[in-house]
Amino acid sequence: AASAPGDAASAPPAEAAATQAAPVAPPVSLDLENRAGFWIRMMALLLDLILVGIVCSILRIPTHDGLLLVLAAYGAVMWKIRGTTVGGIVCGLRLARLDGRAIDWATAVTRALASFLSFFVVGLGFIWVVFDPERQSWHDKIAGTVIVHAPRGTPLV
Repeated sequence: AASAPGDAASAPPAEAAATQAAPVAPPVSLDLENRAGFWIRMMALLLDLILVGIVCSILRIPTHDGLLLVLAAYGAVMWKIRGTTVGGIVCGLRLARLDGRAIDWATAVTRALASFLSFFVVGLGFIWVVFDPERQSWHDKIAGTVIVHAPRGTPLV
């Protein structure tokens, strides 16, 4: 059977591998009803904090000085690569851009850095989700993102 000109099978090997290596996440609803609230987001963050703490302990990375920095770096990498973190996978959450585009490095890093602002103002930037009609934290507003519930049956791993 002949392949169509745009098929991965007819593409050069490197291009075909790149086409197959980047799974496209199914679209999610950005409707207000699908946006994650404060408690489920905090549960995912707590799970991520525990995971990062355990990994830092195993690798003997001193956490008293850099745990928040490691957590932010972990978040940025996971948001770019998977659109969620391990805590988000467990809680069925996903990060989405308000403009519908895929999470890129600029968005992931901006959100991670802005989370320091949310944290250092007595955590008010995180708590803001409770009062915000759009259910966005300060770092979501800065990065143009929102946390949504992943559609049922969406493979996040």
